[in-house]
Amino acid sequence: MRLTASTTTVSAAVAALFAPLAVATGLQCENIVVDNQKYDLSSLRGPHSVVTTIAEAHAVYNTTYTLDLCAPLKRAGENIPSNEQCPEGTRVCAVQRASHEGDGADKKPSVREAVPLAGDLVQFGGAPFEYHTAGLNAADRETIKEDGFQLELPGGVFPVDAPSKEQFPKKTVITFLCDMGKTGLEAEWKPEVDYVNVTALLETRDGEETNAEKQFVNEGAALIFDKYSNEGKEVTGTLRLTWKTKYACQSVARGDSTRSWGFFTWFIILAFMFISAYIIFGSWLNYTRYGARGWDLLPHSDAIRDVPYLMQDFTRKVLNTVQNSGSRGGYSAV
Repeated sequence: MRLTASTTTVSAAVAALFAPLAVATGLQCENIVVDNQKYDLSSLRGPHSVVTTIAEAHAVYNTTYTLDLCAPLKRAGENIPSNEQCPEGTRVCAVQRASHEGDGADKKPSVREAVPLAGDLVQFGGAPFEYHTAGLNAADRETIKEDGFQLELPGGVFPVDAPSKEQFPKKTVITFLCDMGKTGLEAEWKPEVDYVNVTALLETRDGEETNAEKQFVNEGAALIFDKYSNEGKEVTGTLRLTWKTKYACQSVARGDSTRSWGFFTWFIILAFMFISAYIIFGSWLNYTRYGARGWDLLPHSDAIRDVPYLMQDFTRKVLNTVQNSGSRGGYSAV
C-alpha cells in the first residue's frame, strides 16, 4: 500500500449505502448529529489504532493508523523528526514502517512516512475540518440488519511541506455500526506494539488479492480496517474504517430522554401518589359520611389547622432556649 497518490478506482457500492452527507463544523464527539438524531461518542475518546501490513518485492510495509475523534492527536515528542510524525492538529495519522530484505533481526523497521489523513490542517494546505455525517437508508438497514451511520473526517494533506500544487488531499471515512455487545474498545491493537503478536489474526477477506493490505486484528476487535485507496477526481487518499459500538445504536442515543428513573425519583412519585390518594379518599369519606365542607373535608383537618400554631410555639421555644443559654443566672463575672 502506498499512502501517496495512485489511480485506484472507487467502489460505488459503499457510497450508495448512505444518504447525502450533512456538513457540520467544530466536531464535538459528545454531540454528533445524524438525521436529527444526536449520538454521544465521547466514550470513544483518546487515540485508537489499527495496524496493517503489505508485502512487496523486497520489503514489508506495516502501517499504523491512529485516530482520535475528540481531540487532535498529541505529538510523540520534539526529539522525533517531523517526517516521522504528523503535524499539530491531526485527528487521523498514518505512520508507515518498512522492513527491507536483508535487514538483520536486530534492526527495527524504519519510518517511511507519516501522513495526516484528517484534521484541522488548513495552515499546511489541508481542506477546512468540516465533518460530514450520513445515516443508513431503510433499505440498507434491511440488507445489513444493523443500525449505523457514517462519519467523514476531511482536512488531511500530504506532503505537508510541499507547494500546494504538489499536495494531495486526504480524508477518513468511519462507518459506525450498532452492536449492543461492544463498547467499541474491545481487542484493540496497541499503537506502541511494533511486532506481530503471535495470538493475532491476519484478516483476509474473500476474493482479496494475496498482496492486498491486511489488518493485524485481535479476535473480537471492534475497530476494523476496510481499505485505503485514492478516490474521486481529486485523487483523495481515503482511509475507510468500520467501528462496531453500542454508542452507534439509536436506542442508546435516545437514552438521555428514555432511560428509567432512579430509586429516589420513584420514591418521590410514589409518596406523592399515596398522599394524594389519602387526601382524596379522606375528603370523599368526610363529605359522604359527615357532610363536611371547606377545610373540614380534609382528613385530620383539626391537626392541619393547628400546624401554624404548633410551628409558632416551636419557634418561640427554640428562641427562648438560645437566649437563656447565655444567661449567668443573675451573677456577674468576677
